[in-house]
Amino acid sequence: MFIGGIGSYFPGAEANTPIVLNRRFGFQGQMRLSEHMGIWVEPRFNLFKDKSYRADLQEPVRGTIGVMIGTSYKF
Repeated sequence: MFIGGIGSYFPGAEANTPIVLNRRFGFQGQMRLSEHMGIWVEPRFNLFKDKSYRADLQEPVRGTIGVMIGTSYKF
């Protein structure tokens, strides 16, 4: 399943803004362990603009890659 949305980044004290919004894209795969339980894995990519919170950074766009793993329960 493809997912996307908006996330946030907290750049720290050296930035001129307390929160930076980013774009988030990912895929989520789920495996059922039983009728009610499952596990899921979500590799994701986050993109945000460096210049929007620190003018001294050289890269116009920055990105991160991450993986989330979790469990699900169906009532």
